[in-house]
Amino acid sequence: LASAQELSLQNWMGGLAPAIKNLSILDLALPGTHDTMTYDLSRRISDGANDLPPSVSWILHEIAPILGIAEVGQFIRSQAVTQRLNITEQLENGVRFLDFRIMYTAGPESGSLAQHDWYCLHLVETNQKSMLYLRALKAFLDAHESEVVVIWLSRHGSSCKSGNDQYPGVSAAVKQQFWSTFRELFGGYIFDPSRSRLNATTYAELITTGQRLVVYASDHSEFTGGDERVYDACTHLSNTLKGGDLTDIPGSISSLRTEFASSAQKRAQLKANDQLYLLSMAGSPPASVTTDAAKIKYLPLAKDSIRKKCAALFRIPNMTDWCPETLGDAEQLRNYYLQAVLEEVAVSGNETAAMAKRAALVGGGGEHEGRESSPVLSLPGAIYLDALDYGGLIRTGIGPLEPHTGEENGVESGNEGYSYIDTLLLFNARAGCASLREAKGDIGADNDGAEFCQKVIAQIQARRARNPARSWNDPAHGRLLGWPHQ
Repeated sequence: LASAQELSLQNWMGGLAPAIKNLSILDLALPGTHDTMTYDLSRRISDGANDLPPSVSWILHEIAPILGIAEVGQFIRSQAVTQRLNITEQLENGVRFLDFRIMYTAGPESGSLAQHDWYCLHLVETNQKSMLYLRALKAFLDAHESEVVVIWLSRHGSSCKSGNDQYPGVSAAVKQQFWSTFRELFGGYIFDPSRSRLNATTYAELITTGQRLVVYASDHSEFTGGDERVYDACTHLSNTLKGGDLTDIPGSISSLRTEFASSAQKRAQLKANDQLYLLSMAGSPPASVTTDAAKIKYLPLAKDSIRKKCAALFRIPNMTDWCPETLGDAEQLRNYYLQAVLEEVAVSGNETAAMAKRAALVGGGGEHEGRESSPVLSLPGAIYLDALDYGGLIRTGIGPLEPHTGEENGVESGNEGYSYIDTLLLFNARAGCASLREAKGDIGADNDGAEFCQKVIAQIQARRARNPARSWNDPAHGRLLGWPHQ
């Protein structure tokens, strides 16, 4: 085994290769982003926009610019942006699962009767065609030969909708033309499940064959023409929604903790069926909050009373007159509370603590005897969430979630963040090192392996310590220290 070099986020799979080489991708916890492409949204409503009837999408795309109400598009955009880093920056900061949502639509500068092409979307469409962003992914794969990326193609994160329900008004021929272009772009990078199942293919084998892009396609039959060389998302992607309800934060935390307590068993069951265990830690605020945000913007004389009404929905003690007026505001609030559960996984995975807990579960003696032990928490095969930032952090503060051009130095007030990527890398390092121990039968039997594991885990922990799970008292913005008590 090679000695542990500095583990970079750009090449973390290669950095962990000595430990994870004999694991499958389904054994890892892949860091992902939800609505990956929303950093580059225009103000134009997409044809076939998610959450809107197709006829309404067409009218808004066609009529709003004519009436000069681009301001409405800007407001809708504020309710759709979930990411601030571009696709290359996300990959370079450790993301390996992409939630790539697309639709065949007229461009942001064109009317609905103009020539259509494939754009990314979240209510509003992206400024550029989706193929431009995919070329950036191809460039990353070209430059990082040790990295494997998983991508899910859909319109709105539905794995099993098909035909017109998945891509309204788009013919099978148009879909398959896009798929043909996709295949031509990525070529031999695409993992071929008709030759080998992912659950029976090691990371090392993926690197050797060069098949470093695993694709899940929704509407598989029409979109790909039933191409057996790519996974059908409906049958091979198990998508679990655990972002919770922002009006019930204690319940959301409890639900996510319960999910992680059963993740090891669930992962094993899904892996046996060659399914990726995907989990979303993202969500949306209640619809009434979006309505309140619109009223605050367009009815300024009533904004104070509306903010109080909105704040009351969240049931956070002493948060009385703040309303998350953008989707980014709401998702950073969600991250602030759910980061604690991710941190519990990191602590639960500590080898000494885990051994003590297992001993207690089987009736071990000593100070643990007679105590009820909490379960050892685990992670799913991939997590996708909102508000990724530089350094693999997720934003937990109150700063605006807008794309920026340069990396901030240090943590500024409002831009606080938690070491999301490194927490998942810690899990992966531990999983790989555990597999080494099992293969050798004794951690002491392989000094090189033991030294590598010790060093790489220490590196990750040191980096995590620079951006730990933080909580503070800012009740005005819903951030409380020591709440909820669980």
